[in-house]
Amino acid sequence: MTWRKVDCGRTFDDQREPLLRELEPAKGLRETLVFVPGFHTSDYEEKDLRRWCSAFRRAGWHGRICHLWWDSGVERGGVMGLADAIDWVRVNDRARETGERWGPALLCLASRRGRVTVVAHSLGASLAYHALAAMPPGNRVLDVVLLAAAVSADSGMDWAGIAEKIRGRLYNLYSQEDESLGLRFRIGQAIRFRWREAAGRKGILRRQSHSGILNMDATALIGTGHTTGYLHHLGEILGDVLWRRRWRRTVVTRALACSLAIAASLLAALGVIPLP
Repeated sequence: MTWRKVDCGRTFDDQREPLLRELEPAKGLRETLVFVPGFHTSDYEEKDLRRWCSAFRRAGWHGRICHLWWDSGVERGGVMGLADAIDWVRVNDRARETGERWGPALLCLASRRGRVTVVAHSLGASLAYHALAAMPPGNRVLDVVLLAAAVSADSGMDWAGIAEKIRGRLYNLYSQEDESLGLRFRIGQAIRFRWREAAGRKGILRRQSHSGILNMDATALIGTGHTTGYLHHLGEILGDVLWRRRWRRTVVTRALACSLAIAASLLAALGVIPLP
């Protein structure tokens, strides 16, 4: 497993440049999943990433898995306080700037081995949103999956524009009881005198409707959780809707192509059809 660095100019403030690392190779599908963690991304341990990889595999993903590491500037915290809320605002700014400045180049790097699916959790969704907003049309991003997205559900966000830029669909998985978004996101908004709800708690609002946007209410499975519930139930929520279905289609297509090739060879051997 190696880290790949993208040179997109100088860093800003004391923030380190983001890095792209392959966690697991492809297992039959020539596509790449880019996982973008959230608030505590700087403090992620290998075991945390392995848990996410296992969740993606259980949900039916058979392609390559990469980790987009970005410098949030915070470590794991304990009790939620005012300082933590201020950190939340600062990290959100870092996610936005990272997405705008480095996101397009990193996703372009990931797409060298085929189409890309972006899976972003919490504040990682903010990075993903701004990266996609900065990308030109005709990119190789197929699907985007947002988990507990710490991004405004409507006001000031062009969700329909993001959906237009990707080739597949934008899946927004949310829980109406998410305590972290209910507290941190709201306090962070209040600090800036805004009163918006997170897409990871209310879904992307209908005013931003687009045929490529699919809101998936996972409250019954996720409850008040923000991370663990998605790790445990991602396959139940998303598997049959997206990855398992695509993999079954891929297997059937390959089997059909193989059968046709064998049939053509037999017919050619019998002299029924000429050899090419």
